[in-house]
Formats: sequence, C-alpha cells, structure tokens
Amino acid sequence: MSVLLAQRRSAVRHLRIGRMGGGQSKQAPKPTNSPQEVIQSIHDQIETLEERNRNYTQKINALKQKARDARATNPAGAVNFLKQAKLLEGNIRQNNEMINNMMS
Repeated sequence: MSVLLAQRRSAVRHLRIGRMGGGQSKQAPKPTNSPQEVIQSIHDQIETLEERNRNYTQKINALKQKARDARATNPAGAVNFLKQAKLLEGNIRQNNEMINNMMS
C-alpha cells in the first residue's frame, strides 16, 4: 500500500470520527452582566416558575375532578388521574424549592 493511500485512509477515518483539524478553538470572552441585568433575569425566572405553578394547579384541580367523576364507573381510571395529579404536585414542590433558592 502506498504511503499516500495510507494517509488518505487515515484522514478519512479521522474525519468520520470527527477528530480531524488542528489546534484549539478560541472562545470569545463572555460579556459580564450588570447587577441589574442579573436581578432582572432572576426575577423573570421566578415569574416563569410561578406561572408554571399556576398552570399545574389548574391541571391538578381538573384531574382531581375527573377522578371524582370516574370513581364510581372506572376506579382504575380515577387512580390514574390521582397519580398524575401527584406528579404535578411534585413539580410544584420542585419549582417552589428553586424559587426559594433564587430568593436566598
């Protein structure tokens, strides 16, 4: 096998693996945010989490109503609705924990 053919095969193999290319990539320095921007960002994140909690609460109430309606005719379905509500309540707890961490 000729040297050129061996080099070509090696280059193709490296391209396939994604290791071809030399040197390290340079990253632009990250701009620093002002304290006001940081506070606004945290405020926006908290607002988003609170909105999600409101949506989850509406879904939980709807699921609990479905469970009450289905209890007599479909007990297994009622249990599934309550399980879904329980998962959403866990999401609310996680969101509240994140909100508390951001506030401190």
